[in-house]
Amino acid sequence: MLKLTRNKLNLAILFIVLVSAFALKVGYQVAVPSVGIQQQSPEIQDLQKRELITHASTEASDVPSSGSIIMNGRPYLREMLPDETKVIYEPWIDSDTVQSVVASYDLTWKVLEDEFGIGKISFEVHLLFPGQLTGFVNDGGFSDPEILTGLSSHFFTDGQVSEAKIYVDVTDEALLRNVPHELTHPATPNLPTWLSEGVGEYVATRVQTEVDPIRAKLHELESRGLVRSAIKLGNAISIRDLQDFDWKNTANKGQLDLAYAQSWHLVEYIRKSYSRESLAVLIKGFQADEIDEDTLFIQMLGDSPHLIWLEFTEDIQRSLTLDELEGKVLCKVAEFGNGSSLISRDWNIFVNQSKISGLDADLLFKELEQYKKRWRKLEQEATAYNPEVSDSLYERIGSYFQQMVASMNFYISNDFLQGDIMLHQANLEYKDISDDLAREFTDRRWLKC
Repeated sequence: MLKLTRNKLNLAILFIVLVSAFALKVGYQVAVPSVGIQQQSPEIQDLQKRELITHASTEASDVPSSGSIIMNGRPYLREMLPDETKVIYEPWIDSDTVQSVVASYDLTWKVLEDEFGIGKISFEVHLLFPGQLTGFVNDGGFSDPEILTGLSSHFFTDGQVSEAKIYVDVTDEALLRNVPHELTHPATPNLPTWLSEGVGEYVATRVQTEVDPIRAKLHELESRGLVRSAIKLGNAISIRDLQDFDWKNTANKGQLDLAYAQSWHLVEYIRKSYSRESLAVLIKGFQADEIDEDTLFIQMLGDSPHLIWLEFTEDIQRSLTLDELEGKVLCKVAEFGNGSSLISRDWNIFVNQSKISGLDADLLFKELEQYKKRWRKLEQEATAYNPEVSDSLYERIGSYFQQMVASMNFYISNDFLQGDIMLHQANLEYKDISDDLAREFTDRRWLKC
């Protein structure tokens, strides 16, 4: 009696795909135009009104630079830093959090000085809980202000920044990234919004890398993956649309995430592809000139934003980091695993049907030849694919395909005992590959195939 062993491994290799955590929370800058208070936009009026109340209460009480103050009927503590920056925070915020923010503040200025030659200006740094932060931005025109984790405001008049303030949510897990991001906006004023957000992320990444390198690396990989995926699917925001993007439309978190990611990595590309001074020159150019964005890019970098964007979209897909190259190979293993699962599913159906109804010998061997061809095709595809980095899982799944071809050869030659033994060994190997691949994806939450 002809006997075939059922391929018990009918498992699709596990995909673990997480969207960027950046989708949940955003920061926003409020750059006050170079006009007097009476001409400010409604959202700035509201922020300044709140701040005027603060100034009135502190000045009337003759409160020293450090100590307790009352803002909007609530108690706050205030500390003065050596550069006259005031850190204002709710008294139930623990001292470790305050000190970590101060350390992040100092690191931010170091990065700004090293990268752009920008010297310190005095700030007010407001550390708030979510409810109080939302209170500052409720009238700011944001479609969903509750997702904001930070914002900044400042005046920029005659090339000078004044009344620079940032407001950050101390409960957000990305606090030490949000602080430098918001600080960077007043420190690099008068930029187009997309460029300002990109520069903010550029600086924040370098600060976060110092204080929390693992989280910084994860965020970068997730963000780069988001941009590459959008480009591949044709969903990327064009440079023209990015220039006109509605940054207050916080209800569309997916598009907002993508806008931040594209702006950030476009800035990284400019820094990488032009010169160390390219960003500094561009930033100073926007602060000094009132000419249009395209003209300034051409004057400072020699290329238009549109051309830079096109070159960037090619570069981010081609110039992969080592982590991304390894992830690319793992995705290929998963793709081959899905292909083998389809063959396994059909094989199990075939074996069950042959046991129930029986098969003519000629028909049986024709079916076996077809399964051999399918496994051979996967084996050939695995051999033809040339991964840019070596990976043991990739080598193992190629070996598994060879075992399956060998199993079919034993069956076709009428050696069903050896066919069953080989198939059993292949199934055990495939299970180990699946388990190991699942662990690899778990360790790479940023990886999206």
